[in-house]
Amino acid sequence: MGSRHTTIIVEPRLLFREGLKSLMADNGYYHIVSDFASSAEIAASVILIEPQLVILGALAAETAVIEAVEIRKLLPTSKIVLLYESVSPSDFDKVRQSPIDGCLPSSVSFETLIDALALIMAGNGRTMVLPDVKRGLPH
Repeated sequence: MGSRHTTIIVEPRLLFREGLKSLMADNGYYHIVSDFASSAEIAASVILIEPQLVILGALAAETAVIEAVEIRKLLPTSKIVLLYESVSPSDFDKVRQSPIDGCLPSSVSFETLIDALALIMAGNGRTMVLPDVKRGLPH
């Protein structure tokens, strides 16, 4: 197995952060080194080594974009991935124009999360995953 990507989680809800840390604890690819409630907490802390990945918790699109801009200033080489709960077409446009490197619905399976993170970490482009939408057959 290769080296694990150093990772931090930024999410205001402690239970969500703890759950994500617990889920990712045993995977062989991502090593959670810290977690924060916001970019302001990152700014107030001492980070000795810039993480390779920042997982930004499921926030409203406008808040996520503001947080991503601040995180990019603090951690310019880290990949930023947003886990979103819902995104409208106008929100998706805001996220697309932000410094976010990847965007996934928070409803994806753990396997899908790990696979998508691998794509994001391997590439120089953006990865945007849309939620599974049920479509009815035309009448």
